[in-house]
Amino acid sequence: MKILVEKAPYIEITLIDGDAIHKDAILKINAMGLINSWRDNSEDHYVYFGSAKEMNGKIVNDVICNKDDKFALMHFFIRYDKYKNCYFLKDLGDGTGTFLSA
Repeated sequence: MKILVEKAPYIEITLIDGDAIHKDAILKINAMGLINSWRDNSEDHYVYFGSAKEMNGKIVNDVICNKDDKFALMHFFIRYDKYKNCYFLKDLGDGTGTFLSA
């Protein structure tokens, strides 16, 4: 897995608009997932965003977003595809949608 992380692209995410996460936060994501995530099984190539911290006693989101900013319990995820060597973002269909500026 170390080789995968070293060869895969690395991304950083910052908030542009809204208050879903702290404005000064820089989220660092590598091929395994969010660096320093507290989520169980957080090295599964996924990074989950949503307003729920726990469900059934397990941490379900890597990034906990402000529910007042209309974030669903599990809003979207970013996934690394090792075969295509790129990241994908998928809205989970429960909430106000997901907008990306690259």
